[in-house]
Amino acid sequence: MNRWLAAWLVLILFLLADALWIGSGLVNYAKAAGGVYAFRYFGLAAYFLMTWTILKSRNALDAAEWGLIIYGIFNLTNLFLFQSWTYPVALADTLWDNMVGSTQHSLEHYRIPPSKKTTTSDATHQSMNGGNYKVSLEPTDYQDFLKVYLRALENKEPMYLTERTPKTDPFRFFMDLDFEWDLQVNFREWYKELKTILQSVLPGPVFLSTRLNKVHVHCPTLIVTRNQAVSWLVKCQEALVKVYPKLSGTKTFDKSVYSSGLRMLGSMKPLHKSSHDEPATAPKIYHLLDDDCEPVSLLNDDSTEAKIAILMQMSIFNLDGAELYQPGTETAVASSSSTEPIKTVHHFDLSDLTNHRDVTDFIYREYGHIDAKIKQIKAEGKSYIVELEERYCHFVRRSHRSNRQYLVINTEHGVSQRCHDSDCQSHLHHNIPFDKLPLILQSLFIQGLRSVSDVVKDLVKDHEPVEIGEPKKRGAGIIVPIKFKSCPLCRGDGMCSHLEIIKNTGEAYISCVERIESTHPNEPWTLDRQKLAIIFNGPVNIVNNNYTTIYAGDNADIDVTFDIVYEIFDDRELNALCYRALDGTTSHLVDLLYYLAKDRFAHGCLKNESWYEFVEPRWRERHQGIFTYIPKILIDDALQVVKNYYQDRTPDGDLTKLQLPKLNQVIRAILNKQKHMIEQDAVPRFAVEDFVQNLDSKRSVISFTDCVYDFDLHAPREGRREDYVHMSTGYAFPHNSDPAIRARILQFFEEIQPDPVERRYLLTFLSTLIHGENREETFHIFTGTTRNGKSLLCDLLKHTLGDYYVTIAANMLTKERPSPSQPQPDVMCLKSKRVAVGSEPENGQKINTGYMKYITGNDMLSARGLYENKLTEFKPQFKLILLCNTIPMMDSNDQGVWSRSRIVNFPTTFTDNPTLPHEKKIDKTLKHKIHEWGPEFMLMLLEQFHQVYEVEGLEPTPFVLQKTREFKEDSDDVLQFLTAHLIASPKHVHLDTVYQHFLAWIRIHSPSTTVMSCREFNKSIKHYSQYTVCPVNVDGHTKVGIKNYELSS
Repeated sequence: MNRWLAAWLVLILFLLADALWIGSGLVNYAKAAGGVYAFRYFGLAAYFLMTWTILKSRNALDAAEWGLIIYGIFNLTNLFLFQSWTYPVALADTLWDNMVGSTQHSLEHYRIPPSKKTTTSDATHQSMNGGNYKVSLEPTDYQDFLKVYLRALENKEPMYLTERTPKTDPFRFFMDLDFEWDLQVNFREWYKELKTILQSVLPGPVFLSTRLNKVHVHCPTLIVTRNQAVSWLVKCQEALVKVYPKLSGTKTFDKSVYSSGLRMLGSMKPLHKSSHDEPATAPKIYHLLDDDCEPVSLLNDDSTEAKIAILMQMSIFNLDGAELYQPGTETAVASSSSTEPIKTVHHFDLSDLTNHRDVTDFIYREYGHIDAKIKQIKAEGKSYIVELEERYCHFVRRSHRSNRQYLVINTEHGVSQRCHDSDCQSHLHHNIPFDKLPLILQSLFIQGLRSVSDVVKDLVKDHEPVEIGEPKKRGAGIIVPIKFKSCPLCRGDGMCSHLEIIKNTGEAYISCVERIESTHPNEPWTLDRQKLAIIFNGPVNIVNNNYTTIYAGDNADIDVTFDIVYEIFDDRELNALCYRALDGTTSHLVDLLYYLAKDRFAHGCLKNESWYEFVEPRWRERHQGIFTYIPKILIDDALQVVKNYYQDRTPDGDLTKLQLPKLNQVIRAILNKQKHMIEQDAVPRFAVEDFVQNLDSKRSVISFTDCVYDFDLHAPREGRREDYVHMSTGYAFPHNSDPAIRARILQFFEEIQPDPVERRYLLTFLSTLIHGENREETFHIFTGTTRNGKSLLCDLLKHTLGDYYVTIAANMLTKERPSPSQPQPDVMCLKSKRVAVGSEPENGQKINTGYMKYITGNDMLSARGLYENKLTEFKPQFKLILLCNTIPMMDSNDQGVWSRSRIVNFPTTFTDNPTLPHEKKIDKTLKHKIHEWGPEFMLMLLEQFHQVYEVEGLEPTPFVLQKTREFKEDSDDVLQFLTAHLIASPKHVHLDTVYQHFLAWIRIHSPSTTVMSCREFNKSIKHYSQYTVCPVNVDGHTKVGIKNYELSS
C-alpha cells in the first residue's frame, strides 16, 4: 500500500470514529462509549504508525498527509489535556434537541415552541434537558397532564421535568437539601430523625422524597410567598444545625430553588448533567417515603388514581387554592434597640426630605458609586429609610433580581447603605457616623424625629405636661401618653391621661383612664393640615401597647434634650447607648445594661430559671436577681461618667444647667423603683438558650475556686464563659505539693489496701473520678467487714471533689425504674456529678440490674425535677460506687451485669487493740485531719490519671475478678441449687425432675424471688460447662436431662 492511500485511510478512520462518538450521544452515551473509546485508541495507534512512515520518508507531504498530522495533533491534545471529547458531545446535544425536542414526545402537546414569542416566565415546567412547557393549573387540567406524564414513566420514557416556582403567586412550601456524601448513617433511621426535626418546625404534615443523601421536603399545607419560603428555610436550617452542627456553613440548604423550581417525582437529570461527585450506584430519581420512611415507587401496582393523587399532593403549585399562611403570633418585627418588638405603623413619602436639595446632594455625593436615585423616604421607628432604585449589591457583588438597596439614617448609627435580601441583611456599606453629617442634615433629621412631640407639647401646654410618652397607633388614630401635674379630668398626678388624635377629622382631645366617660376639652381641638401631616407622617411606633415613663422627680417639668453629642467614651457604641439612655426609658437603659454586662450576666430561657453571674472561673447562681447590681453598672460605669463630664468640661450655660438636673433625675430613678423594671425587661435580652442545660456539661474540665483544670491541655488555665462551669471543688488549685500530707495519704492507702497491686488498681480507679468521661461504664462495690476505711475514703473523696461528689439513697438501686412522667429528683441530682456513692440496701433487697445498667452507661438520662414540667436530658459523667459490708444479690444473672461489676475488697479492720495480721490501730482523729487532704489528694489523682490511666487504662486485677466471680456464683440461685443437690453418678436425671426440686428449694430459701419458668431454668443450666445437657434415658423414658448426675436424697 502506498503512502498516499495509507494516509487517506487513517484520516477516514479518525472521521469515522468521531461520527460514531456523536452517534453515541444521539442514542445513549453510556451504551456506545466503550466501543467508541476502543475505536479511537485503535485509530491513534494507526496514526502513530502512519506518521512515523511519513516522516521517515523525506519526500514532500501532500494534502492528506498534512491533514492527517494536524488532525492527529488536535485529537491528542484534546485527549491528554482535557480527558474528554467535548465538541462531539456538545454537537450531539444540539442535534438531539433539534431533532426530537428536549423532552419525550408524550408531552409535546404542552411544549412551548422555541419560535413562539413566549417568555420563560410563562412556563410552568422546564426540562433539565432543555425546553419549556406550559400546563394549566386548574386541578382537572393538571390531573390530565399528570396522567400523560405517568403514562410516559410507565412506558419507560426518561423524564427531566421540574415544576417552576411561581414568580408572584403563592405556592406550597418545599426545600431541596443536599447533604455531604461522607454522611455515614443508616439512611432509613436518619430520614425518620430528619422528618421529626422538620415537623417540630413546620406547621402541617411533612413528606420526604429522597435519593440517598439528597432530600426534597414537601409541606403541602404551608402556602407561602418566595420571601416567606426563605424565612421558613432559615428556621429549618437553624433547627437542623442544632442537631447536626457540621451542617453549619455548608451548601446543604439551597435557596435558589425558590427562583427555579423543584424536580418532579419520577424525573431525573440527563446523564451528562449528573454530578460527578455521585457514586455510580446512586439512584437518579427521587422516591417518596411512606410513614415508615420506606420508598414508594410510582411504578408499583397501585391504581392510576392513587398515583395521580400522590403527584397532585407533592406538586409545589397551590392547586386547591389554599389561603396564604398567616401565623397569628408573628406580627411583630423585632427591634434591635428594644427588648419589646416594635411595629411600623405605615410607610409614606416625606416630600420635604425627598425633595430637599441638601438631602439629595448629600446622597448623590456620598453614594454616587451606585444609582442613588431616590425612590422614596419613609420613617420606621426612629430611623429614616431611603429607598433607592439600585439593585446592585456590594455584599454579593451582583444585582439582585428583586431586592433594591436602601439607606438607613438615624441619630445612633448615622447613615449606611444596606440591602433587603435575606443573605445581606446583617451587612452595611459606607457607614457615616451621625456627627459627621453636615450640620444642616443633622438639624433636619433631628427636627423630623422630634416634630410629633413638639406638636403635642404645644397643644397641651396650658395644662402643664410633665411627661410625654411615645406616640402609639390605635385604630384610625394615634394616642400619646401624657402625665400632667394635675390631670384635667381626674385631677390626679399619675400617668392616667392620653392625647387622642383622629386622622379623618383632625380632632384631638384628652382622655383619662379614671374618667373614661369624659374627654377634655368639651369641644375637641382641631389640628390644621400641617400639624396632622407631622403627626401621621412622623415616626410613630407601637411598642406592644406598653408605656415606660421617661422622666421623674422634682425637675420633671424641665424639657431639655442632649442633641449635641460629646465623645465622652472612646467606645463609640457605648457613647451612643449612654446618650440614648438619658431619656430615662427602661428599654434604652436595658440596652445600655446589656452592652455593659453581657459578658457578666446570663439568664436561663425558662420562666423558673435564675440569673447567673460569671465570676471567674465559673458561673454563680443569683437567686435574688441582679437588681442590686444594676445601679453600680449603669450609674458608676456609665451615667455618672457622663454627669461628671457635663459638670467639668461642658460650657457653663443655661442648657447645661438644665441637663444636669435631668441626669440626676435618671440616676435617682435607677436607684429607686426603676431598677426592678430594668431587671424584669432585661430577662429576654440576657436569656441564653439551653444555658442551664449546658452548665457543667464539659467533661474535660474540672473547676477550682481560682481556675479550671483542662485535661486536654494537662494544665490549669483561666475559666471562660463558654466553659459553662458552675460547680467547684471548693478550693484553689494546688500548684505545689505538700510532702507531709502526701506521706500521710500514702500511709492511709497502705493501711486500707496492703497489697500494692490492689492499691494501684484502687488509686487508678479513683483517678478516673475527676474526669467526666465514663469509658469503662462500670459499677464498683466497695466491700469488707466493718471499720475497714471505706467510709473514711469516701469522706476524702467528698473533700477532694466538692460539688462534683453526691450521695444517693440506699434504695435507689433496688427500686423499680420510675416512669419518665414522674418527678425523679434523685436522678436530677446526678447531673454533672463525677462520683455517686450509695450505701448498703436493706436486708433481702436485690439490686435492680436493669436500672443499674441504665444509669452507669453512656446513654442519655432523662428526668423531671420536682415542680417542673420540662423533661431534662443529660449524659452521665459520674461513676457509681456502692459501699456495703454484705453484698446484696442481683435480680438478674446475665453477662451484661457482670461485665459492668467490679468488687473491691477492703481487708483491713481498724480496732483499738489489734491482734490479728489484718488488724490495724485505729486513729480516731483521722476523720478530722482529712479535711485538709483534699488539694494534695487531687494532685495525686491528676498524676495517677495522666501517668497510669491514660497509658494503661483500668484493667481489673485477678483478685478483683475472683471476688466478682465468687459474688456472681453467690447470686446465682440455679448454680447454688445444682451444686448442693446434684452429685456425680453413672446415672442421669431429667431436667423437668430437677426443675420440680428447684421450685421447692427456692420457695424455702428465697421466698421473695420471682420464680423463673422451666424454659428459663433449662436455658440457664446450659451455660454451666460442668453439666452436659442432652437426651438421656431414665427408667426407660428418654427426655432432655443432665448426663452422669443424679439428685441427692
